[in-house]
Amino acid sequence: MAQAKEEIYESVDNRNFIKGEISSMERMLKADEQRKHKKILDPDNVKKQIDTQKKYLNKVTPKKKRGVKARDIEKEAKKLHEEIKKELLPTNEFNRRYPKDNDAHDREMDFERAVQRQMQLQSDKKFKAKVRRWKTLRRQIDPDDPHVANVETIRGDNGRIRVTVPKEMENIALNPEVSALVQQLLEQVEKLDPNKKYREQFDTINWDE
Repeated sequence: MAQAKEEIYESVDNRNFIKGEISSMERMLKADEQRKHKKILDPDNVKKQIDTQKKYLNKVTPKKKRGVKARDIEKEAKKLHEEIKKELLPTNEFNRRYPKDNDAHDREMDFERAVQRQMQLQSDKKFKAKVRRWKTLRRQIDPDDPHVANVETIRGDNGRIRVTVPKEMENIALNPEVSALVQQLLEQVEKLDPNKKYREQFDTINWDE
């Protein structure tokens, strides 16, 4: 018995784009109807396109699940989350800069390993199917959240920048007022991730291909 084809839902941004296309065609038709000299030669064809887009939009718009179904979805999504996280490159590996000519050989090898691992994941059909399934589940948990199915939220902040106070500054740092200021600065730097805002908003990799 053949398995039913899994539903794939579009992201909030893609759905909004489709809605915009539909609205644009509807405004164009309405404006043309008010013109004495029509510019749209085949309005029926435009109406057909609008109908097709609306049907597609309805198909790819997830319905928020509730009750037992919602709990089952959250349970499966959480399990997939952990499985995906184990295979994804951590942030510090994924964001490795391209080696410079004067870099140590180990740094070059680390970069090459990170690239090879990422390429393996992007060509791994089973892993990509797992990611797509996670996305489908997550979009049913909160259909209106544009970031709910962003894989980059799984990656984690394993590459946070860490700062220590040099020994020559230890006596200065012991001053309560200075120490409090230093601590605040360190906490801010600890949280610093130049790619975090971007990663939280957009998938870095198109896992749907």
